[in-house]
Amino acid sequence: MAVFTISVKQMGVDIGDKFKWCLDEPSNGAEHEGNQIEQEGIRIKGWFLKKLEAEATLVLLDGCEIVPLVINTERADVIEKVATIEANFQQEVLCGFDHTLVPKSSNIAIAIVHDSRLYVIYELCIEGVFKILEGEQKWLFLDNDTNKSVEQFTGKTKLSWKEKKNWDDYASTFSSLTLSQAGRSVFLIAPSKEFVVNEHYPFKKSKHTPLDQLTKLVDDSFGLVTPINALKQFEERTFRVCDTHWSCHGARVATMEVAKKLGLDCAPIEDIFKKDVYVERVMAGDLGSKIYPTQRHAEDFLTTFNYNRVVVYDNNLPNFGRAFILDNPDALNKKCLLVFGSSSVYSMFNYLARIFRTVVFFHTAGNIDKELVEKIAPDYLLAQSNARFVVKAPSFDIKISDYVLDKRKRLVTAPPITSRECSPQCEELQALLSYFENSF
Repeated sequence: MAVFTISVKQMGVDIGDKFKWCLDEPSNGAEHEGNQIEQEGIRIKGWFLKKLEAEATLVLLDGCEIVPLVINTERADVIEKVATIEANFQQEVLCGFDHTLVPKSSNIAIAIVHDSRLYVIYELCIEGVFKILEGEQKWLFLDNDTNKSVEQFTGKTKLSWKEKKNWDDYASTFSSLTLSQAGRSVFLIAPSKEFVVNEHYPFKKSKHTPLDQLTKLVDDSFGLVTPINALKQFEERTFRVCDTHWSCHGARVATMEVAKKLGLDCAPIEDIFKKDVYVERVMAGDLGSKIYPTQRHAEDFLTTFNYNRVVVYDNNLPNFGRAFILDNPDALNKKCLLVFGSSSVYSMFNYLARIFRTVVFFHTAGNIDKELVEKIAPDYLLAQSNARFVVKAPSFDIKISDYVLDKRKRLVTAPPITSRECSPQCEELQALLSYFENSF
């Protein structure tokens, strides 16, 4: 749940001799959950005193709206401490205001209306922990993230010499692993949305981004897939407006590019996907939910198939350390696909699970446990990471069991493992399921 901070700034105005005021709530730096602000609002509480002959009213400026801030609360404490000292100020105890506002904007102001002029006395700003960049037509993008997405896109951040060497070592190991243990393999990089919808992005792309550097660094044996052109050219929108991830259409495109690279017969796959049905739903996404007010946009959702229906094992851990197995007897082929991926691959499972009978997944962002590759002995291997992660090369020096153990230690309450029986005719899958239940 997104948490927002309310910053309060008192403005300097030249009417302090005629009026006195104070804002008690919200206090500067107060934190609120986004849904709490949208549903319950924020409390605007304080007081306002006028010189005896002065006339004025208070208003709230909420985006383009001007809302009266009505004096509705008795404040004897204020009269006792302030007005009695200033004898020429009002003595009525009804001098306070206490209202709940559900803001329509992230920027609010409290102002005095006096002599047909507006004097802003407080500025309030609802700020998220993460900075979100708004592009053309309200497209949202990452900004100021730890991976320095903007700096990568503009070429200010590049692959270091050390990371080039690490990528070279990884690619070499990946290629040799493919030949000896996993049949055909692919390394998929999900491009950041600014690479695909750059017409909406406020910065110009450099010719020397880390992704460009990596593309030039590795050779064909690495099996690298960066489906930027395919995503751009698809007839449907392939990225979500208010999210960092691609849309379901983008997931379909990425799946097809992976299938081509693996050498699969794509015609029957396309025939299945062309029959898919989608419905439109309005959603916020991981970017829209981090700004106030929450920004939402209509997005397509696949209704024909949901990979959750074919999950036979899931340790339900969040992010790194997640492990699950899909078993779809109705898939096009009876092969096994092993995936070491990140969040972008999740939406691809709605398509991958209809191609491969068995899909085994580990959330590792492209880091690979070689012992597990040997244990599972897949027919195909897919490693997946995101473009903004390429500044640090993935590794083969990991153990999934260590990820899982570490995650379970750090969680206050570990989620329960989901497991259900698969087809008894599939002995290999039965053995794999038993191994997972005892290991992860």
